[in-house]
Amino acid sequence: MIRYWTLWNYTWYLGAELELLPFNGALRTSIINTSIIGGFMTYIYPRKVVWKTKHKRYELPYYQIIILDGIFHQLPLIRLLYCNYSAGTCGLYTIAPALCWVITNTYNEIDLDKIYGIKMTYLYLGSAILTSIFGIVQHQYMLKK
Repeated sequence: MIRYWTLWNYTWYLGAELELLPFNGALRTSIINTSIIGGFMTYIYPRKVVWKTKHKRYELPYYQIIILDGIFHQLPLIRLLYCNYSAGTCGLYTIAPALCWVITNTYNEIDLDKIYGIKMTYLYLGSAILTSIFGIVQHQYMLKK
Protein backbone atom coordinates (compact mmCIF):
# COMPACT_ATOMS: atom_id res chain seq x y z
CA MET A 1 0.00 0.00 0.00
CA ILE A 2 2.94 2.33 0.51
CA ARG A 3 3.32 2.46 -3.27
CA TYR A 4 0.20 4.62 -3.67
CA TRP A 5 0.47 8.40 -3.39
CA THR A 6 -3.10 8.42 -2.09
CA LEU A 7 -1.96 6.74 1.13
CA TRP A 8 0.84 9.28 1.60
CA ASN A 9 -1.48 12.20 0.87
CA TYR A 10 -4.29 10.90 3.10
CA THR A 11 -1.89 10.28 5.99
CA TRP A 12 -0.56 13.82 5.58
CA TYR A 13 -4.13 15.14 5.50
CA LEU A 14 -5.15 13.18 8.64
CA GLY A 15 -2.05 14.47 10.42
CA ALA A 16 -3.20 18.02 9.66
CA GLU A 17 -6.78 17.28 10.72
CA LEU A 18 -5.49 15.95 14.05
CA GLU A 19 -3.32 19.09 14.32
CA LEU A 20 -0.11 17.05 14.34
CA LEU A 21 1.07 18.71 11.11
CA PRO A 22 0.45 22.18 9.70
CA PHE A 23 -2.27 22.59 7.09
CA ASN A 24 -0.05 24.54 4.72
CA GLY A 25 0.08 25.38 1.03
CA ALA A 26 1.98 22.23 0.16
CA LEU A 27 -0.74 20.04 1.67
CA ARG A 28 -3.49 22.07 0.01
CA THR A 29 -1.74 21.70 -3.35
CA SER A 30 -1.31 17.97 -2.80
CA ILE A 31 -4.99 17.57 -1.88
CA ILE A 32 -6.11 19.45 -4.99
CA ASN A 33 -3.77 17.47 -7.26
CA THR A 34 -4.74 14.14 -5.71
CA SER A 35 -8.45 14.95 -5.94
CA ILE A 36 -8.36 16.01 -9.59
CA ILE A 37 -6.02 13.27 -10.78
CA GLY A 38 -7.78 10.63 -8.65
CA GLY A 39 -11.15 11.76 -10.01
CA PHE A 40 -9.79 11.61 -13.55
CA MET A 41 -8.54 8.06 -13.00
CA THR A 42 -11.86 7.03 -11.41
CA TYR A 43 -14.43 8.63 -13.70
CA ILE A 44 -12.78 9.60 -17.01
CA TYR A 45 -10.06 6.98 -17.44
CA PRO A 46 -11.20 4.24 -15.04
CA ARG A 47 -8.64 1.69 -13.90
CA LYS A 48 -9.09 -1.70 -12.30
CA VAL A 49 -8.04 -1.99 -8.69
CA VAL A 50 -6.53 -5.38 -8.00
CA TRP A 51 -5.33 -6.54 -4.61
CA LYS A 52 -3.08 -9.59 -4.67
CA THR A 53 -2.11 -11.79 -1.78
CA LYS A 54 0.05 -14.90 -1.87
CA HIS A 55 -2.94 -17.13 -2.42
CA LYS A 56 -5.69 -15.02 -3.94
CA ARG A 57 -6.38 -12.13 -6.29
CA TYR A 58 -9.15 -9.63 -5.51
CA GLU A 59 -10.58 -7.18 -8.02
CA LEU A 60 -12.69 -4.38 -6.58
CA PRO A 61 -16.03 -3.68 -8.28
CA TYR A 62 -16.45 -0.21 -9.75
CA TYR A 63 -18.90 0.98 -7.07
CA GLN A 64 -16.27 0.26 -4.38
CA ILE A 65 -13.69 2.20 -6.38
CA ILE A 66 -16.09 5.16 -6.41
CA ILE A 67 -16.57 4.90 -2.63
CA LEU A 68 -12.79 4.74 -2.07
CA ASP A 69 -12.30 7.72 -4.39
CA GLY A 70 -14.86 9.66 -2.38
CA ILE A 71 -13.17 8.88 0.93
CA PHE A 72 -9.50 9.15 -0.01
CA HIS A 73 -9.53 11.70 -2.86
CA GLN A 74 -12.65 13.85 -2.69
CA LEU A 75 -13.36 14.11 1.05
CA PRO A 76 -10.10 15.99 1.76
CA LEU A 77 -10.92 18.41 -1.09
CA ILE A 78 -14.47 18.98 0.18
CA ARG A 79 -13.08 19.58 3.67
CA LEU A 80 -10.50 21.96 2.21
CA LEU A 81 -13.15 23.94 0.31
CA TYR A 82 -15.55 24.28 3.26
CA CYS A 83 -13.04 25.11 5.98
CA ASN A 84 -11.33 28.44 6.24
CA TYR A 85 -7.66 27.52 6.37
CA SER A 86 -5.19 30.35 6.57
CA ALA A 87 -2.61 30.77 3.84
CA GLY A 88 0.63 28.96 4.35
CA THR A 89 3.77 28.00 2.55
CA CYS A 90 4.09 27.73 -1.21
CA GLY A 91 2.66 24.63 -2.86
CA LEU A 92 6.04 24.06 -4.49
CA TYR A 93 7.08 22.45 -1.21
CA THR A 94 4.99 19.46 -2.28
CA ILE A 95 8.09 18.37 -4.20
CA ALA A 96 9.81 17.12 -1.02
CA PRO A 97 7.17 14.52 -0.03
CA ALA A 98 6.63 13.56 -3.69
CA LEU A 99 10.37 12.94 -4.07
CA CYS A 100 10.33 10.79 -0.91
CA TRP A 101 7.48 8.78 -2.46
CA VAL A 102 9.41 8.31 -5.73
CA ILE A 103 12.63 7.37 -3.92
CA THR A 104 10.81 4.90 -1.64
CA ASN A 105 9.13 3.19 -4.60
CA THR A 106 12.36 3.15 -6.60
CA TYR A 107 14.24 1.69 -3.64
CA ASN A 108 11.57 -1.01 -3.29
CA GLU A 109 11.94 -1.72 -7.04
CA ILE A 110 8.34 -0.81 -7.84
CA ASP A 111 7.69 0.10 -11.47
CA LEU A 112 6.07 3.53 -11.19
CA ASP A 113 4.27 3.17 -14.52
CA LYS A 114 2.52 0.02 -13.29
CA ILE A 115 1.20 1.50 -10.03
CA TYR A 116 -1.73 3.27 -11.69
CA GLY A 117 -1.53 1.76 -15.18
CA ILE A 118 -0.69 5.19 -16.61
CA LYS A 119 2.75 6.42 -17.60
CA MET A 120 4.08 8.31 -14.61
CA THR A 121 5.37 11.04 -16.95
CA TYR A 122 1.75 12.00 -17.69
CA LEU A 123 0.89 12.11 -14.00
CA TYR A 124 3.98 14.23 -13.26
CA LEU A 125 3.05 16.60 -16.07
CA GLY A 126 -0.56 16.85 -14.93
CA SER A 127 0.52 17.48 -11.36
CA ALA A 128 3.04 20.12 -12.45
CA ILE A 129 0.37 21.94 -14.47
CA LEU A 130 -2.15 21.83 -11.59
CA THR A 131 0.50 22.98 -9.10
CA SER A 132 1.48 25.86 -11.38
CA ILE A 133 -2.13 26.98 -11.83
CA PHE A 134 -2.83 26.72 -8.10
CA GLY A 135 0.43 28.56 -7.33
CA ILE A 136 -0.34 31.43 -9.71
CA VAL A 137 -3.84 31.84 -8.28
CA GLN A 138 -2.63 31.57 -4.66
CA HIS A 139 0.29 33.98 -5.09
CA GLN A 140 -1.89 36.52 -6.92
CA TYR A 141 -4.39 36.29 -4.05
CA MET A 142 -1.61 36.82 -1.49
CA LEU A 143 -0.27 39.84 -3.40
CA LYS A 144 -3.69 41.51 -3.30
CA LYS A 145 -3.92 41.19 0.49
